[in-house]
Amino acid sequence: MINRFAWAIGSIALFAAAPALATTTCPKALQFFSDDTGGILWQKPRIDSPLDPNNSRLMVHVLFQTGDDFAGAFNDCTGIEGKTLGQVRNLSFDFMNESGNPVHIGAGSPAIRVVLDTNGDNSFDDVATLAAFYCGVVLPEDIRWSRADFTGRTAAGCLIWLNSDGTNPAAMSDGINSAWKNFATAHPTWKVLGAFFILDEVGTAFIDRLAMHNRMFIQAGSGTSAVKNCPSESSC
Repeated sequence: MINRFAWAIGSIALFAAAPALATTTCPKALQFFSDDTGGILWQKPRIDSPLDPNNSRLMVHVLFQTGDDFAGAFNDCTGIEGKTLGQVRNLSFDFMNESGNPVHIGAGSPAIRVVLDTNGDNSFDDVATLAAFYCGVVLPEDIRWSRADFTGRTAAGCLIWLNSDGTNPAAMSDGINSAWKNFATAHPTWKVLGAFFILDEVGTAFIDRLAMHNRMFIQAGSGTSAVKNCPSESSC
């Protein structure tokens, strides 16, 4: 695994500031962040995930990596903050794969990163990486696209990694339980401080249907056509 967590420590300040950004109405639009050569934006009309009909997708790009290049997204209306691992659902996204496309699918990103409190003091202790590389399944509706579903996929082969151990996966799907389910079972008292999507390796990724707990983001905007509610795992 690579050193990909330098920005995660600083992200705690981002989540701490999130209430100041919050509106009185949820869901709100996906919020972007980037630094140096990183960039992220919604594109439309484009070839997007075959699992939604709106022809909209996220483009995320990092031109160089000199230690501070990244781009990503978060939302302060997902409801994931403060949840135990066992209470979390819907950590997934669709991504354009390498079927004829020179896109980036690296060991560390594109990924959802989950910031963790492991000892109950409400402060940063670790980061879980949910990377497309370790959980992608090609979509039969369009083989140019794959889906990484860390909470819904039970078929063996989906892996979750922790910053504190880059040698061994923290959890994996086993044919019965999802990788996240096994992660939660192993650490029943751990809590989530926040979650965000990020690309911090050189390359370009195309993402759609980004789901974090109670929300799935499918196009630009803050209304119900852009942000889908996810009251259950199966709904997103």
